[in-house]
Amino acid sequence: MLDEWRRRLRRDLLRTQLTAFAVWGPAHAFNFSLLPPSTRVLFNSVGQVGWVAFLSFVGHKRNLGGGGGGGGGEGAAADGRVT
Repeated sequence: MLDEWRRRLRRDLLRTQLTAFAVWGPAHAFNFSLLPPSTRVLFNSVGQVGWVAFLSFVGHKRNLGGGGGGGGGEGAAADGRVT
């Protein structure tokens, strides 16, 4: 189990972190420069829903048949083992 976590961290962490910078940097710049203070919390909350959906997709992509070719043939066997 620990080996699987390490493998997933090596596979997904850098891409996920770079995506976070690409998404949240411009989102916060837009939020704090153009939106009135009364809508900033709502904007961040709506954005977080989309971000959590993305993180869920990244975390579960092997259960969806590899998730678009980036998994190197990884997937779940019929009995739930990672192949």
